Amino acid sequence: MAKSLCGCSVTVSTMDGKTCNMKITEVIKPGMKKIVAGQGLPFPKNPEQRGDLIVEFDVNFPDSLPCNAKDVLKRHLPA
Repeated sequence: MAKSLCGCSVTVSTMDGKTCNMKITEVIKPGMKKIVAGQGLPFPKNPEQRGDLIVEFDVNFPDSLPCNAKDVLKRHLPA
């Protein structure tokens, strides 16, 4: 949860087996999508050129929080 709220670096596997590091600075919401330009599937008529890779985030937030965690979040997050 902290990474989705505060930002993080994510390593993504590309279609050709390489990896790509993405630095995420905004809040990650469930279902949010980011695009990695030129790292998707090759175009059928021009295999040297690739489409974009779309990364969709699946964020799991807890169903409940202890009272002390709620108090800390309330003090530090905007209303």
